Amino acid sequence: MDANSILQAQQTPISSNDIVSIQNSLLDAATQQRQAEERAARQAKQLSLQQINNANNAAGTLFSTRPTFQGAQQVAGTYIPAVTKSAITWGKTNISTRNTVADALKKIQAYNEAANQLNAS
Repeated sequence: MDANSILQAQQTPISSNDIVSIQNSLLDAATQQRQAEERAARQAKQLSLQQINNANNAAGTLFSTRPTFQGAQQVAGTYIPAVTKSAITWGKTNISTRNTVADALKKIQAYNEAANQLNAS
């Protein structure tokens, strides 16, 4: 980008619709990230449970309470924390994005009101 195109880009006003569109894109991306993290956690849980069953089958303890206990340990120790972390991160991103956009929209409104007052006088 040369200096003239940068200057033109800086002079091009950004509308509140543009900012809301950017917000929606960011929120969609955060939601897709959360869904991907949860899919990965579910797949890891399934693989771990299969490995637990295979190991207990090989040891002859498949029909004991051992696989159930080990599966519960895996779910409580790995799966639930991973899904919870993903949900918390998504929530924080969602709130932060919405607050940032709300602040930007307030600033745009204030700038527009100031410009209108200058033009009126």
